[in-house]
Amino acid sequence: MSGKAYRRGCRALACRGSDSARPVRWGQTAAWHGLCIQSLVNTRHKDWMRLAAMLPLLLFALLGRARVQVDVENLAMKSVGTEAEVVADLRAQKFGQDPQMLLLLSPRAPEVLAPIDARELRAWIGELRARPEVLSLADYPSPNPGEHCVVLGLRTDDQGRYAEAVERLDAAARESVPPQYRIASAGVPVVEVAIAREMTAERARILPLIAGALALVLLAIYRSPVLVLGALLAPLIGVLLLEGLQGWARLAVDPVSGLLGPSILTVGVAASVHVLEAYRLALAEGRAVGAASLRAAAGLRVPFSLAVLTTIAGFLGLLTSPIPAVQRFGLLASVGIVLTISSTFLFLPSLLRRLHRPRKPRPVEPGRAALQRVLGLRRWSGLLLAAAATLTLVGAGLMVDMRVDSDPLHVLSPDSLARRDAETVAERLGGSEVLELLLPPGGPDGLLATLGLIGETVALDGIVAPAGTPRTSAGGHQLLSFLLAPGGSAGRELLFGRVERLAADAGWQGARTTGLAVRVARDSNDLVHAQRKGILITLGCLWLAMAIGFRSAWLALLGLVPNVLPLVVIQGGLGALGLPLSVASSMIGVVMLGLVVDDTIHLLHAYRKAPGGSVRRVARALQTVGRPIVITTLVLCAGFSVTVLGELGATREFGALAVATLMLALAADLLVIPALLLWERPRLARTRLEAQHA
Repeated sequence: MSGKAYRRGCRALACRGSDSARPVRWGQTAAWHGLCIQSLVNTRHKDWMRLAAMLPLLLFALLGRARVQVDVENLAMKSVGTEAEVVADLRAQKFGQDPQMLLLLSPRAPEVLAPIDARELRAWIGELRARPEVLSLADYPSPNPGEHCVVLGLRTDDQGRYAEAVERLDAAARESVPPQYRIASAGVPVVEVAIAREMTAERARILPLIAGALALVLLAIYRSPVLVLGALLAPLIGVLLLEGLQGWARLAVDPVSGLLGPSILTVGVAASVHVLEAYRLALAEGRAVGAASLRAAAGLRVPFSLAVLTTIAGFLGLLTSPIPAVQRFGLLASVGIVLTISSTFLFLPSLLRRLHRPRKPRPVEPGRAALQRVLGLRRWSGLLLAAAATLTLVGAGLMVDMRVDSDPLHVLSPDSLARRDAETVAERLGGSEVLELLLPPGGPDGLLATLGLIGETVALDGIVAPAGTPRTSAGGHQLLSFLLAPGGSAGRELLFGRVERLAADAGWQGARTTGLAVRVARDSNDLVHAQRKGILITLGCLWLAMAIGFRSAWLALLGLVPNVLPLVVIQGGLGALGLPLSVASSMIGVVMLGLVVDDTIHLLHAYRKAPGGSVRRVARALQTVGRPIVITTLVLCAGFSVTVLGELGATREFGALAVATLMLALAADLLVIPALLLWERPRLARTRLEAQHA
């Protein structure tokens, strides 16, 4: 028996599987029977070894996950290499880092305040001033009788972290406040710490809900616990491994990376569904479990490889953002995709071979029915393409006038203590955040000039009052503080420009606004604008990867349709409704680019492999991958729909936009792309395409 025949026999037997009832036609000798038994034993051992390998991987992931830290101060959300960073560094160099926090005390019964109450209040303020977390303390005059407000400069560590100082100081102030007063704390540090804490809790709550919703939908579709386990096992392993790597690498969780878990989980489930559908199709063709699992995995290696490359290309477009958290999301998402797809190919076929006992498979749908549907679609292709083009053009037109606006306070749930306190302080004082104006040396001399600039600045809409006395550094820089009225990032960006122009007209050329409130507003706007640039780069990378993978610029261009159409329509719809583009709605475009492109690649790959003319190839592609595309979209929509149960507005907004994007992408995959494939292109282009696939 030659080595070639031996290897051929092993492959044939492995494809048949241990439960095959077909007779072995390539030999009946004792030697061949021994080879059969040995091959089955080896296959079984390999499957169990693969499944057993999950245990050390899970242990590694869980140990790393326990080390995951939270970026409570949202330092990764601060831009790098921007003017805002340069001004903030200069301010810290000249005056130190002292993020400011406001404490407002309101009397419970103003009419019964006694002199002893004032003495208790002064003693309480003295205790605060002596605390190690406090770098400076200044009184802020309240317009309401009986109220008292203090502005605290917080001491930070060498890395600029202040979360522990905020939480310890807030707890101590509430515990020791005189009983006749109510206390409310506000300021950007308080809000950012609250956002980080709530998002961490939301992340721990939403991910299990998404997994549960996915399991219920998959169980309703497949009615097999083994198939549901197979669909969820690899994605969950991928998510846990990614979080474990994040913990071992000491990469803190920030508001953007909190989207990693749901994104990787849904991408992994979509990949598993494609494998399960190919497996079920092989079973319906009469193959045994072992052969069906191997055929499903082998037949999907090319589209999955291309999907991984395009998804990574999509996520790497985030590297153009000036926000480190967004850049980190792109890198971690790419790693998570590789881990999840690798887990799918490593564990899912083995799980099917060892645990699944299929029922009698349904027969494969005759090709004639699919062909009739495609012929009907061809008759309506012109109308479909006209409707898609109209939606795209209208959406693009509405996107032009879209405004960018975000308010970190609205990220918090309405019941959040930090949000209620900030709204209380803003209502009583007119604002709860501090704007700082850094004046360079060499401006007008004298206190009168500075006081005149302060008066002109306070007269601007959006500025409430001075928030402390002017400060002067050893080098001659001055720092002025003002209380900001509540507002979004768009309005504040205009206000910051007016304040800087006012200082320049007064003689301080090069004056710059700074402070945490300024940094948060400008970084939010930079993040949203960078996403638009990143989307263009991502689309270019996707087209190039698909053009190389499909060896067709036309097919690669078609592959962009389900990505561009939902993005333009969704953002155009937001513009039509007068809704601003926020951080959550800007992130949805890039994140969804990595999700919806996979189904498109499977469709175009099936079309490219199918024989015959355009109509038969489209019919074969839809017959092969149409059901998996519908199932993956329904499953993903069910998963993202769970986010409506979230407490944070950003979570609910992201989930709603994700569902809308997925449904539009499904329509583009099943209607627009087939219509484009059936469209009568110029003869030269059509001949060239047919020659490529001959």
